[in-house]
Amino acid sequence: MNWERFNYDALPVTSLPLVDENGNSVQVGDFRERNNLVLLFSHGLGCPGCRQLIEQLVIRSRELNEVEAHVFIVQPPGSVEKAILPLPMLLLWDQRGSVRHKYASLLKSPVAQDELLVFILDRYGAPQAACSVSHGDDADLVAEILGHLKLITIQCPECGAPEWPVGLPE
Repeated sequence: MNWERFNYDALPVTSLPLVDENGNSVQVGDFRERNNLVLLFSHGLGCPGCRQLIEQLVIRSRELNEVEAHVFIVQPPGSVEKAILPLPMLLLWDQRGSVRHKYASLLKSPVAQDELLVFILDRYGAPQAACSVSHGDDADLVAEILGHLKLITIQCPECGAPEWPVGLPE
């Protein structure tokens, strides 16, 4: 899978609202300076590959907590499936698809509407890495997400980490 990496000093993306199961607005900006974020623009909980990916993230939730990350599982417009997920995961809806579109537009390569989109943001809301895949059942995806989060965790806020540390998956 090909990850697109952003400059360590990239600017935050405009915080557009997502909606939780109670209809409350949740924005990336709500977590600014508190948590790194993984935005997983899924096919919906009805997709077996996406469910498998979410299950793998749940299994590794302790590691997500260690790198101070929250995961936004973003459902597509019209998706009605609900699930109870442990923290640090939040199930959210992109009611108009505008949030996914905003993030997809940051990538150099076009993203098909049916592709799963993963964005990793640092605690300031700036994109650090992103990829798109056709299925969520890629065994390496969760390890790669955690590798990017670990890199963010060790970066100096003033100078970043220009080289990928040895031992972290690329």
